[in-house]
Amino acid sequence: ECRFMTESSVELMAYEADDIQIAMRITGEDCLLHPDETYIVERLSSMWLVVNCTDDVLSDVRVRKALAMAIDRQSIVDKVLNGIGTPAVEWSAPVIPGYSDSIPGNEALSYNPEEAKKLWEQANEINPWGDDDQFVMAYNSDSGGKDVYDAMANSISNALGIQATTNPMPTFSEFRDSVSNRTMKNAFRTGWQPDYPSIENYLQPLYTTDAAYGQGSNDGDYSNPEFDALITQAAATPDTDEANKLYQQAEEILFQDMPAVPMYYSNASGAAALGVKGFVLNWKNVPVYQELTKELTK
Repeated sequence: ECRFMTESSVELMAYEADDIQIAMRITGEDCLLHPDETYIVERLSSMWLVVNCTDDVLSDVRVRKALAMAIDRQSIVDKVLNGIGTPAVEWSAPVIPGYSDSIPGNEALSYNPEEAKKLWEQANEINPWGDDDQFVMAYNSDSGGKDVYDAMANSISNALGIQATTNPMPTFSEFRDSVSNRTMKNAFRTGWQPDYPSIENYLQPLYTTDAAYGQGSNDGDYSNPEFDALITQAAATPDTDEANKLYQQAEEILFQDMPAVPMYYSNASGAAALGVKGFVLNWKNVPVYQELTKELTK
């Protein structure tokens, strides 16, 4: 028998009824209900905010770093995502070769409301943020995320003393049309699942000039010749370790320019019924089915 389950709630009910032995689309709350059966793994998918760097105020890198430091990622992961996530500390993901949690400049991703307020006020002296101005974060509401972006707005508002809010757009299609047409006002959510497990696939498609201005996935139209040169040099370097060092240097430039705000890695989770052995997820977040076994009950 083959049944297609398009709703995660249907899959969970089937799992709890013992109709299926593996459930893949489970939430953090579901994991709490099945602690002995849950498997959580850091995945390759990254979530972040793209910031409109052409805006008069947001064009100041101090403002963008202030926003990054104003977000309490750990609290969001713990309280909103129920642990199904990992706070971002750089531009790729923990399971990727070349990933490093010590890229110079990554302190901008640590929650530091005092430093965030200081940077914001320094920038505000040059290009004031009006009392009625709002920092708006857009996302598509048809894939969820309301609680996450509401929490981000609250964190920014509390840290910086500004009005931060969200713009939930009804459909992914409408959301992507606004992104493609460059009509987003302040910032918008985005995510990335790489095509292959390489740090290059987090950097070249998302931040090089060749991928900007509608030519690729660089939706923020970030452009820096020094960054581009390092990506080109790394791609031409045959030794993987040496290439990764160049990619990490390119990440340093991203921290200097802060064209976006990395948020968290959206960890994969799944549940296997008691008695199922060998349940692991591969780099694509898919169970390695050939390794699965189940004890037969007498």
